Amino acid sequence: MSNQVNKILISGGIGDFLQCLDIAVTIPSSIEVIVMTHFKGAEKFFAPFSDLKNYKFIYFDDITSYSEAMSSINQPNLINCPRSKFMDTAFPYEVQSPFDNDNEIIGIHPYGSNFAKNAYQQFNFPEKRISKECVEKIIKPDKNYLIFGSEKETSEFEYLKDAPNVCLVSHPDIWVSLSHVYLCKKVIAVDSSIKTMSLVKKIPTYLIVGDFPDKIRDKYFIQPYLDTGCLQVLWAKDPKNNEKEIVEFIEKEVYKNN
Repeated sequence: MSNQVNKILISGGIGDFLQCLDIAVTIPSSIEVIVMTHFKGAEKFFAPFSDLKNYKFIYFDDITSYSEAMSSINQPNLINCPRSKFMDTAFPYEVQSPFDNDNEIIGIHPYGSNFAKNAYQQFNFPEKRISKECVEKIIKPDKNYLIFGSEKETSEFEYLKDAPNVCLVSHPDIWVSLSHVYLCKKVIAVDSSIKTMSLVKKIPTYLIVGDFPDKIRDKYFIQPYLDTGCLQVLWAKDPKNNEKEIVEFIEKEVYKNN
């Protein structure tokens, strides 16, 4: 790292953090790390790997406050944190399977972040979302499922919490939730932190994504993984309302060898 660099910027959400983590854990304390994010639990994400004394956290909620945050950063001797396609850094936690059988575990993350939801609404893009009805049709009795999301989000699946093959994952410690991804044999998700977690750990991932260009999404979170064998993509006109197309994609790609 150049001697001229004294600040490193990590910007975005959990997916961006995951791609930057291998570099972040090697940054010396003499370099300031600026984390600019909409994820309010950012300190908890980085805390297992650093005492955070050289970290500065700047939060934003929407595109307007993002622009304001960017303009507040002193640019000289600042670089964007390099990214890694895959993550070698060890998880800070290990979790045990919540299921009492050895059936295949499939992760499902039907939700995008609130920031993405608000931004997509502003630009009239279809919401990052797999509907509850669609998730119900994906679930099979001979598989186990981890449904990821915030406590508020996963409350719509509360009626499934006593099902023997479904577990809702919404732990307040982000690394406990992320560690559950490593239990999964496959992951079905919208473009989200859980999808990136599975890809950086080379877990086969089935992505449901809006069929429109998004430079940041495509450059960092889709294109690098298309040739890895880890990612299959369904480009849906409107993911939340493309139930039939999504179910057919899952049947063909996720369950093809069953």
